Amino acid sequence: MTKRACDACHQRRIKCSNESYPCVSCLKADLECTYNKLPKKKGPAGKVLTRLRESKGRQSVSPVIDSVSLPSVTSSDVSPPVVVQSLRVEEEPRPWTGVDAASLFDFGSLLELDGLESGIPSFGGMGWPDPMSAAEAAPGEFSRAPPPRGWGMSPGPAIVPPAPHFASPGPAHSVPEVNPIHPGANLNGPSNLPYLPAPPPSFSRTTPVPPNLSWMPIIANSVLRPQIDIFFDRVQPVLPIFTRSYILDRLAKSEHLTNPDFASMLLALCGFTLIQPVQADEAAIKERTQQAMSLMDEATRLRSSCQFGQGPNLDSVICSFFLFASLFGLGSHNAAFFRLREAITLGETLELHRPLSYAGLESEERAMRVRVFWVLSVTERAYAVQRNHSITFKGRPGSSMALVGASPLKGEHQDSAAVMGLQRLTMLFDFIDEDIVACWNGHCLQNACPTLTVQRVVELHRGLAASMSEIPVESPRMDGRSVDVQQADLLVTQQWLRNRVWQLSVAHGLASALSPHVELRPSYAISIAQTLLSICHKFSQSALEGNGIGHAEKIHDVALTVIMIINVSPSTGDGRDDPLIQGRTILPQLISVLAAFRGGQHPFLQPVVDSWNRIFEHST
Repeated sequence: MTKRACDACHQRRIKCSNESYPCVSCLKADLECTYNKLPKKKGPAGKVLTRLRESKGRQSVSPVIDSVSLPSVTSSDVSPPVVVQSLRVEEEPRPWTGVDAASLFDFGSLLELDGLESGIPSFGGMGWPDPMSAAEAAPGEFSRAPPPRGWGMSPGPAIVPPAPHFASPGPAHSVPEVNPIHPGANLNGPSNLPYLPAPPPSFSRTTPVPPNLSWMPIIANSVLRPQIDIFFDRVQPVLPIFTRSYILDRLAKSEHLTNPDFASMLLALCGFTLIQPVQADEAAIKERTQQAMSLMDEATRLRSSCQFGQGPNLDSVICSFFLFASLFGLGSHNAAFFRLREAITLGETLELHRPLSYAGLESEERAMRVRVFWVLSVTERAYAVQRNHSITFKGRPGSSMALVGASPLKGEHQDSAAVMGLQRLTMLFDFIDEDIVACWNGHCLQNACPTLTVQRVVELHRGLAASMSEIPVESPRMDGRSVDVQQADLLVTQQWLRNRVWQLSVAHGLASALSPHVELRPSYAISIAQTLLSICHKFSQSALEGNGIGHAEKIHDVALTVIMIINVSPSTGDGRDDPLIQGRTILPQLISVLAAFRGGQHPFLQPVVDSWNRIFEHST
């Protein structure tokens, strides 16, 4: 680059050393060495230089632009941002007037983007997604990128994004005179408010460009269909949200190629199915996990937009739920909780918890909404007890929504039995309402709690125990394995809830070996563990794992209660009825059941084994 002479050397027409500041000539002549004079552009005067001079005259200051890098634009590139370095002001600084970048540079004459019909640039030099050519930019890429930093926000080093040139006919886009962020700000006079130029019309916030789904047919037969079949064979009995025909009909209509919400829901469903229990003829769990994570990342990418949630639907709610279930199975509990809250918030926006919102809906749509609401309410309450969170859907969802529309969907013979099981599961969690969750989370005075009294605890135990008689032994509308999966889910969850209520009574100081109520004695907690153990022996391992890793955590919680009773309860001397002796007998069997889950490859086995080893060492 040719060195530029200072103002004095240029006027004296002598060579400038440029070796130091001030230069040698100015130092010898005792002159002020400045670089205020703008160099003349060789050739015809352009609009850029004219606008710079006009801007200089309006501001009445003497800025020195150290370096201005103007991009060279080809037909397939979008120019990087123009970096304007800090200004040196010789006079007393005045308030910044928020000069618009468009008044300094004629970007329309700089950028010629032939073939960019979508009008979606990719600013590779601004910390946005990876640089790509305009022709390769996927639709919706701009809507998923964060806004550029430094849009006229400070007079110091700033990044000024060049305005893109659009292939559509008509005059070039000009910046309006009204500040879209602060309409009352005067753009022609001093103002303390920063000026943010409005985005072009094609970047409308209300009509984001849909993502590109042209790649979906590539995985439709190799990934989607096999995992969808596995989902309905293994998981649908405990998650009867929709039927097989409902999904396959939409696939046959190629809706996954045009509807991003449906496509992302399918990807999340397949990711959730991939992390389910592995059978002998399937790939190793590590390989399945990597593939599941790839599908979940892609499902999330399809929904990456600042407008996500503006128009929620059942597909978006179900997608968030499957993302939660997958992350929970992988042990990423913070990310899982985020996705669960996302699903609940979308469901709340759809008013799934309000019976009046179902008026006027068709029977099939109404039935699906009720099912989704039940799944969300059950999951939210179970996760609140497991992770000490609050709940959004309050009251008694199982009872309040029973009459709204839980009828089976058309064409599915086993659908009614699966929905009946989901409704019974929801009614089990009706006992764990917002008051019980608040007590569990410690939001009450445990020694003087007005909510959890002895009478309330006894009623909860008896209500949960009585609900067991309502669970049918078998259903003629479901195949044998589906019956086992559903019954195992209901019965294991029932015993786990009874155990949680007993633990809550211990935390409130209500449980005692001398209590007149049998439900408050340690022997009652041991009997719950015995019932759970008999349930686990009744069903096959595949039926127990039909609901994922959740059952392993529930058995783990019951086992920890038995360990607590062994450590703190004195021997009663009642022989085989002694809780201490019963606990020592039951605990090794519960450990064996836990070890069978996924071959012991889960985080709930080792804590119980370590506690048992300490008990065994202490007893010997």
